[in-house]
Amino acid sequence: MTALATIGVFAFFLLLVNVPRRASARIPGVRSVLRRRRAGP
Repeated sequence: MTALATIGVFAFFLLLVNVPRRASARIPGVRSVLRRRRAGP
């Protein structure tokens, strides 16, 4: 159980780190939204 839990947490952490980068790279809309939030209220 401990090994499975460790692997699960590690995989989940990798997903959290990688998904935002892939999403921003594939979907240009994400970048535009982030720019709008930073520039405007």
